[in-house]
Parts: sequence; structure tokens; C-alpha cells
Amino acid sequence: MEEFYGPEYAVFKSLDGSRTLQSLLETEPDKKPTILRHLRQALDSVLQKGSFNLAKTPILHRAIYEYISLADIKVAKDMIELLKDHLVHILHTRDGARIAQYCILHATPKDRKSIIKSFKGFVHAIAQEQYGHTVLLSCFECIDDTVIVSKSLIAELLSPSSSSHAPGTEKTASGIATSAAGAAASISELLRNKYASRVILFILDGRNKKYQPAYIIQELSSMDSIRTQTTKKDDATRQQQLLAASAPLIVQAVAAHANELLRDRTGGQVIVETLYKLHIDVSSVTNAILKLVPENLDPQGIRHSTKTIFSDDNEKDAEQAESADQTMDDLTENNLESTASDQEKSTKLFNAVSKLKSEHDAANLQAQGLDMDSSLFVNRASTWTLKQLVGRFQAGASTRVALVDANADSKSATNSTLAWQPEFASSLFDLVAPHFPTWLEYCAKDPSSRSGTALIFVAMFETAREADKSLTVSKDLIKRMKKSATKVNFNTLKLTIKSAKDAKSTENAKSVPLKKTSKRKIGNSEGSETKTAEPSMFAIETLISYLS
Repeated sequence: MEEFYGPEYAVFKSLDGSRTLQSLLETEPDKKPTILRHLRQALDSVLQKGSFNLAKTPILHRAIYEYISLADIKVAKDMIELLKDHLVHILHTRDGARIAQYCILHATPKDRKSIIKSFKGFVHAIAQEQYGHTVLLSCFECIDDTVIVSKSLIAELLSPSSSSHAPGTEKTASGIATSAAGAAASISELLRNKYASRVILFILDGRNKKYQPAYIIQELSSMDSIRTQTTKKDDATRQQQLLAASAPLIVQAVAAHANELLRDRTGGQVIVETLYKLHIDVSSVTNAILKLVPENLDPQGIRHSTKTIFSDDNEKDAEQAESADQTMDDLTENNLESTASDQEKSTKLFNAVSKLKSEHDAANLQAQGLDMDSSLFVNRASTWTLKQLVGRFQAGASTRVALVDANADSKSATNSTLAWQPEFASSLFDLVAPHFPTWLEYCAKDPSSRSGTALIFVAMFETAREADKSLTVSKDLIKRMKKSATKVNFNTLKLTIKSAKDAKSTENAKSVPLKKTSKRKIGNSEGSETKTAEPSMFAIETLISYLS
């Protein structure tokens, strides 16, 4: 890098070569004009070569970033003009992404439109870039023309069809990101992608520290003082307009891929924020989730038909199982066979193309690490999401103003915050109510690892108990939960939990501890009685205390 600063520094380099322009100017501030002039001359000699491949030279990205961040903005304006059509080729590096952010921040409205148009066909890939996705966040915060942002960026981001090329392919003059976007990512993959999901969550919830890393929030905050001078709209207005434009697209995408999103922690965050932040009609999302539940009533995710036969491995003759008497362990261990009448009803014409596509999609999801077989009430990721949806929402620190229907009055707008939740929680419980005693037994047999399942029911009960007393749906939910548990022997469940705890304690005692563990003692003053703190109640124990 020192060769860019002038002959003096090219010859007399630092021993480790780590001297940066910032550190150099701090020690020799009087040489800033000379150094920046040499740096600009070196950059111009390279950038003015039309055949030069800017994408494949990260060291040049560093030099450009140092120049535009330290030079006077009036002098750097023409550099921005030179770079505006080439930003898509360099934002795969950290310095390249910072250059793009600075260019968008200082560009004129006309140049900003030109920059957005240069992203056409690459938005999917940009959103999946470790550093490139931050450029989209800057677009959302710096560009006043929310119409072109929503039509050119958000619409393409949430569109299932996109260019198969990305910043990094040979078409865009860089080979770095070829493997990351050899083909257009599906919407499901985008919403579950570590970086692309941040883009969607930023639209929904702004600079929420719960989803956005601290360094990204710090970078965006560092540009606030300049942004107030280069933009006309206030942040709240711009955010509301973007949210209003993207809301229908987000709801449609989440509803279409609810099954995959529920089984992924990142995808679950998108579902939760979509339902809680978009105070418009989200029934398509809640209905999509509810439709998945009847097919996932047992831990194996096996579909329950109206008539089912459970074949026992130890007996040749099959016996028809009654749902009330069949334990959850039996459901998981036995094989499920549909009766002939059910098979006839479900018979469809064989379609080879659909069959191959279905197998390909299933293999693809398995390769991505998604567990598509287990029940939504057992899968660790989906239990977390369902608990968030039926329970009290824990919001992080956000700068986003929630989107509410503009035609609604203030009172109804306030009440619409969780308008969907009571009905969703009630409908969700109705689907599992016939098997509720079985689920209680299932949770009791392993209260530690199956706490996610129990927490769903705990959240249902607590939300219904603390809901507005005018909501009859919530009041009825508690009654139905208690009624479904009338045949449950709670003493037996407590003994089952105690046996599971004892077995776990015995297992832990036999294992060799990696390091000495200390027991926390309770006591505030000398001479006071100390005792080991008791472990907190398991979720299933809390649920039993509520129901009994």
C-alpha cells in the first residue's frame, strides 16, 4: 500500500508493511496534500485503463477507500463519478463495500439511480455477500426515491426469478463469488441465508441489534451526520414507504415457504418479525403454518389420516390404535400404514416431472441441513418460532416504526398490533388438542431436551391468561386446555418427570467432568445459612402447575 503514497514511502517502507494512510497522516499531518495527490495520480493511472479488471485487485479497493474517506469530498466527487457504474464489481470485499456505501452517501439523486440500475440482475447475489449486503442497507437509508428502491431492489430481491450471475462471476469480471451464486437462489434459501436474511430483517426492523452485527450498525451510524445533509426525507417517512412497498412481497414469500422457514432459526426470525412488524393482513402466513400442523402431529412428522393402522414389530397382526390411548413413544417407534380406502382417496396420476422435482427439492433441503421429517412440535428451530408466535414477543432495540394500515383509526391501529395472535394460538391448540395428553407424556419423559415442546403450551397459557379480557378467544383457550387435560393423571406425570431427572442425574454422575464445577451458594452475610441453589423448574412442570 505504501507504494501508492509517493516515492519516499515506496522506497522507505515500514518493516512489516502494515503502515496505513490513517496512521501515516496522524504522525505526519503536514504531508497529507502530497500523499493524497500521489495516491490520486496512482489511482487515475489505473482506473482510466478501460481493460483493467477492478474486481480482482482487492489492494486497489483499499487504496480507493482510503482516498475517498480521507480526501475532501469536493475533490473526491469526480472519483465517485468514475466509480458509480463499477460498484457492483467490487462490493464483494469489505473495502469495496465501504466504497459503495460512500459513493451512495455522497452521490447526487441522478447518480444514485444510476448505481441502483447497475445492480439489476445481481440483487440476489449482492444480498448473499458477506460485505455486499451492507450496500443494500445503505441504499435503504440514503436514497429518498423509495419508489425506485422498492421496484429495482426489493422487488428483485423477493422475486423467484433472478440472474444466475453475481458479483464475482466472469460476466462481472471477478471470480471470487462464482461458487456462491452459480445459480439464482430460491426465495426460501434467501430468507434463510445468513446475510440475505439481514436485508429483509433490516426492512422490517431497522438497526435492531438483535439481528444486525454491531460493526454494521456502527458503520451506518458513522454516516448519519453526512446523511442528514445529503437526504431530504426524514428516516421515519422513508422507512414507512419502503416497508409499505415491500410488505405484500414479504408476506407472500414467507407464506409460500413457511415449512422450510419454520425449521431454520434464521428463517424463523423472518417469520416472527413479519407477523409482529407488518400490521396488515398476515392471515396467509398464519394459515400456511396451521396447514402444516395436521401433517406433523407426532415426532416423526408422519401424516395422520382419518383412519390409521399402527403395525407392531413384535406382533404380526396389526391393531388399530386409538389416539387417546396410544403413547407418543409408540407413535415414534411403530410404522404407520394407511388403509386401502385412504390410499384410494389419495391416488393421483403419476407425474414423472413432479416426482423428480419433489425428490430434487427434498435432497436439496437435506443438503442444506434442514430436518424436514420431524414434527413442528419437536424440531428445535420450529418449537422456538412457534413459542415466539403464541407467546409474549421479546423485541430488540429497533429504529423501525411498525407499519399499520393507514385507513385504520388510532385505537384500532393499537389493537391490531397482535390482532392475529389470539386466533392463531387458539387454532394451533385445536389442532393438537386430541393428542394433548400424549404430548404432556412425551414432554414428561425427557423434560430437559423436550422443553421446547412444553414451552409452546406454556406460552399459549400465559398469553391467554394475560390477554385483554374482552378477547373471548383467549379466555376460551384456557378452558379448552384444561378440559383437554382432564383425563391426565398429573401425579403420574410428576413421577415420570422425577424418574427422568433421577436417570439424568445418575448419567451425569457417571460421566467424568471436564473441569471442577462450583456450586452457587445463597447467603448475604457472614454466618448466615448457605445452601446450594435449586435448579429452576422445567417447562413441563410449569405447564402441569398451570393445568392442575
